[in-house]
Amino acid sequence: MKKLTCMIFDFIRTCPARAAILFSAAMLAGAWSFEMFGGYVPCDLCWTQRYAHMGVIGLGVFIIILHQMTSLPARFLDYLMVPALWAAAGVGAYHAGVEYKWWQGPTDCTAQTIGGNFDPDQFLQALQSAPIVSCDEVVWELFGISMAGYNFLFTLGMGLLILAALTRKENG
Repeated sequence: MKKLTCMIFDFIRTCPARAAILFSAAMLAGAWSFEMFGGYVPCDLCWTQRYAHMGVIGLGVFIIILHQMTSLPARFLDYLMVPALWAAAGVGAYHAGVEYKWWQGPTDCTAQTIGGNFDPDQFLQALQSAPIVSCDEVVWELFGISMAGYNFLFTLGMGLLILAALTRKENG
């Protein structure tokens, strides 16, 4: 197990963009597996999380191409993966917070209450335009942590791993 851990860390240290690409691809594969095999329909914020991981993949590919075409220091480009992963983690944290009702989510994706004067026509229109999947409901959780929460934790952790690997690379 120690040898495998060292091999993974060494891969992250020597190929951080590729490691981030593989990580985000695995996160997307997991999300699509939940959708295809588990029947979990993604909400708007779930899609935003997916787009963030697609952005990480795109940036990683761009960095790999730049490594081949430019004389910029490789470490400079590799460090760009850290904020990209942390931005993706931020989307997961925001979504988890919406699910746990820590803060209000987008009004077109969360349950709303009717305040003030009740207008039946407005209510009917709101029902007809309501999204099928609400962003503020936890549809799956393990140990009290939702999918959005795991996305946050894993993506933040990957960013920390890449940062630690790059720091170690600089120090020898």
